[in-house]
Amino acid sequence: MSKYLENKMSMYQGVRTFLATIVDKVASIPALTKAISDFELMVDQIKAKTLEVGSASAGKAQKKANAEEELLTALIPVKSILAAYASQNTDAELRAKTVLTESQLRKMRDTDLQNTAKGILQAGNDKLATAGDFGLTQEKLTALDDKIKAFSSATGEREASVGKRVGARTAMMDLYDQADEILVERIDNLMEQMRDKEPQMCEEYNSTRLVREVGLRHKPVAPPQQQAAQTQPAK
Repeated sequence: MSKYLENKMSMYQGVRTFLATIVDKVASIPALTKAISDFELMVDQIKAKTLEVGSASAGKAQKKANAEEELLTALIPVKSILAAYASQNTDAELRAKTVLTESQLRKMRDTDLQNTAKGILQAGNDKLATAGDFGLTQEKLTALDDKIKAFSSATGEREASVGKRVGARTAMMDLYDQADEILVERIDNLMEQMRDKEPQMCEEYNSTRLVREVGLRHKPVAPPQQQAAQTQPAK
C-alpha cells in the first residue's frame, strides 16, 4: 500500500474511533447513524481488500526466481556439453543453438528462455546416443526437462497473480472512493447541523478528518467548510 493510502486509512480509523464516541449525541439523527454504519462497513471491506491485494502475488515472484535459477543450473551444463560436441563435430546447426552465454540466457525474457531451453533439450535427446563421451546423460536431460516444466508453471502462476493483484487493487480503490463519498457527501454535511450545539465536537471531528502528511489527494477528503477555506486567496 502506498504512503498516501496508509495515511488515508489512518484517517478513516481515526474518524471511525471518534464517531464511536459520539453515538449517543447523533442518535437523534437516523440518517447520520446510518451513514456512520455504512462508513464502518466500507472500512472493513477496504481492509479485507487490502489483504487480498497484498496476498495476491505473495511468494509468486520468489518462486519464479527460484525456478529460473534451477532451470539455468540444469540448462547450462547441457548447453556446454552440446557446444563442445558441436565444435568437435563441426555441427553448425547445433552450435547456433548452444553459442549463447550464461549472461545472455539470464537476460532473456521468460518465453525466450523456455523456448531456448526446450530447443537445447531436444538437441540433447537427439545427440544422447553419440555424446556420451562428452558427459551427456539421460539423467541430465530428465532433470532439465523437469526444470523447464517447473519454470513454465511458476511463470504462469506469477502472471496470473499479477492479474489478480491488479483486479483487487482496482476494486480496493473503488471502495476508497465509496468511503470518501460517504464522508464528504453524507457524514460531513450531516455533522454541520450540530455545530451550534456541539461546536467542540464538530471541531474535533474536522481535525480527525484531515489526512496527515500526504501529497496529491485521490479525492478531496477535508470537510466542505475546510475545503472552501483552503481555496480562498490569502488577504
